[in-house]
Amino acid sequence: MNKQYDFIYLTNTPSFYKARLCEELAKKHSVLLVLYGYGAEAVNTRLSGNENGFDYFFLHEGDAGKRNKALVLFRLLKLMARVRARRVLFSGWMAPEYNIYSFLSSKRRNAVICESSAIDSGMDGWKGLLKKAVIRRMSAALPSGSPHRALFEHIRYPGDIHVTGSVGIFNMEGRRPRPHSPSAPLNYIYVGRLAPEKNLELLIREFNSNGRPLTIVGGRSPEGISQKHGRGQHPLSGPPPQ
Repeated sequence: MNKQYDFIYLTNTPSFYKARLCEELAKKHSVLLVLYGYGAEAVNTRLSGNENGFDYFFLHEGDAGKRNKALVLFRLLKLMARVRARRVLFSGWMAPEYNIYSFLSSKRRNAVICESSAIDSGMDGWKGLLKKAVIRRMSAALPSGSPHRALFEHIRYPGDIHVTGSVGIFNMEGRRPRPHSPSAPLNYIYVGRLAPEKNLELLIREFNSNGRPLTIVGGRSPEGISQKHGRGQHPLSGPPPQ
C-alpha cells in the first residue's frame, strides 16, 4: 500500500458516523480510515470491500478492548511508513498507540477531532499533562461544538480551531433548520447510549430545571443514571445498541 492520501483518519472502531464522515470526505478527497477493531462502545458499521468510497485498514481485527497495544503500534508504524498523507486526523487522545505516533508525525499535518468537552475531560494531574502534550502536537483542532471548543480555550491551545458543527460533519453551511411556529412548543429527544461519559445526569437536571419536555431513547442503562426526566416523565425506551 504505497499511496498518497489527502486524509488519514486514526480512530478506534468503525462507528457509523465516522464511516459517514469518511464517505463525505471521499467525495472530494482520498481517504484512509485506520482502525484497531470493533467494540460495544459504539454502533459499528461492518466494513467490507470499498463500496464506501474510501480505503480502510484494521491494525487489529476483533475486540478493540483486547488488542495487543504493542503489536498495534508496530503495525501502525509499519503502515504509516508505506503511505503518505496531507493531513493525519486523530480521534481524540484515547489510544496510547496513536498518542505515541503523534510525536513521530509532523506536527503541521496533525489535526485532532474532538468530541470531549471541558466538563468531561479531566486536564489535571499527570494524565492531564499527557493529554495537553498530545494536543499540542496538533496544528489544528476540530471540536464538535462550543463546549468542546471551550476545552481548547481552557488549556490555551495555540493552534487553529475550527468548530465542525456536529459529530462527523465538517461543514453545515447551506443547511437551514425548518421554520418553527412560536405557538407550538418544542419537544426534545436524546437518542444514544445510556453511558456515564454521555453525562446524562447533567442533561436531565437541566431539562428538569427549565421545565421543557425531554424524551430519552437508548439502552444499557448503567448504575448511577437517574430514571427522572424532563416534564412529561418520558420513559427510557429502545433496544440496546447493536
